[in-house]
Amino acid sequence: MTRLVKPNSLAEGAYCALIACELDEKVQLTNEMAAAWEDRQLSLTGSKRLKAPDRPGRPDKPDLLPALEVRMRPLTTTKGRLALIHAIAHIELNAIDLALDIIVRFAHEKMPPIIF
Repeated sequence: MTRLVKPNSLAEGAYCALIACELDEKVQLTNEMAAAWEDRQLSLTGSKRLKAPDRPGRPDKPDLLPALEVRMRPLTTTKGRLALIHAIAHIELNAIDLALDIIVRFAHEKMPPIIF
């Protein structure tokens, strides 16, 4: 794990999770950040304004291939169903990284009031 200190804000926690390259580390940091936020142990922004990275952290291997270079597998086969589950996992990972990125980018922005 690359984190050296506990984050003191939601934005710092999101940044640490966003740049984590290993999936287990990203999951652990995201869960710790969410739990600390729910327990009201984190401020929203802290004292530092963070710049979101150009790309989220990813492991060096396996190599990522463009979708058109991946052989199609019919869903009637076990390999096809596994490929579908794998694709869904990638979609979920990208959704989590997008949520973390939004926190890092916009935590310091003034939000409009909520009117009911």
